[in-house]
Amino acid sequence: MSDISIYAVIGMASMMAASLQAPLAALMALMELTNNSHIILPGMLGVVSAILTCRYFRPENTSIFHHLLALKGRDLAHPPLAQAMNRVGVTSIMENNYWHCDNQITLSQAKKIIQEKIQWMLITEIDSDDKILMPTAALANYLYLLDIEKKQAQASEFQTIILSEIPTEDRLTASAIQPQATLTEAYEQIADMRTDALYVINDRQEILGILTYRMIENYYQ
Repeated sequence: MSDISIYAVIGMASMMAASLQAPLAALMALMELTNNSHIILPGMLGVVSAILTCRYFRPENTSIFHHLLALKGRDLAHPPLAQAMNRVGVTSIMENNYWHCDNQITLSQAKKIIQEKIQWMLITEIDSDDKILMPTAALANYLYLLDIEKKQAQASEFQTIILSEIPTEDRLTASAIQPQATLTEAYEQIADMRTDALYVINDRQEILGILTYRMIENYYQ
C-alpha cells in the first residue's frame, strides 16, 4: 500500500473507533482491509488518539448512534422495561398476606398464624428495630418436626417459640420503603442496600405490605 492509502485507512479506522466507541472492532477492520500486521501499531496510535479526543469532548462516552437517538428524544438510559417499572408503584404488587410479630410468640399465636394460612411473617427483633421476613411454611415445618401437634395436651398455650431459632434458609432481611416509590426504586434499593425484601411503611409508621425481589421479578416476567 502507498503512504497515502495507509494514512487513509488509519484515518478511517480512527473515525470508526471514535464514532462507534468500538476500538477493537476498528482494529479488526483495519487488519481485514490491509491484510498487513505491521499496520496495527500505527493503527493503535490513531485509534487511541481518536478515542481519547472523543471522550474529552463527550465525557458521557456515547456512540454517534446513541447521540443521534438522544437528539430525537429517545432516552436510552432508561430502557422500555425500566420505563414500565417506573409507572408502577410498590403498593400495586405488594403482598398483604403477612403477620407482623415479635421474635417471640406463643404456641397459640403460632397455631393461629398457620390456621389463617398467613404466607409471610414480618418479625421485629427484640433488641432493635431490624425486621426479618420469613415464610410461615418454615414455622409449620418447625412445629411438625417438634411434634408439637401431638403434644398439645401437655404443652401450654403460652409456651414461647423463638422465631429466630427456627432453622430455615428462607429468612430474608427487610428494610423500609415509602408507598410512593416505584418498582424501579424498590429494585435499586434491594440491590444497593443488599437487602432481601422490603416492607412498605407510610408516614404514620404503619406497615402496609411487603415486597420481595421475587415479586418484582414475577411482575416483569
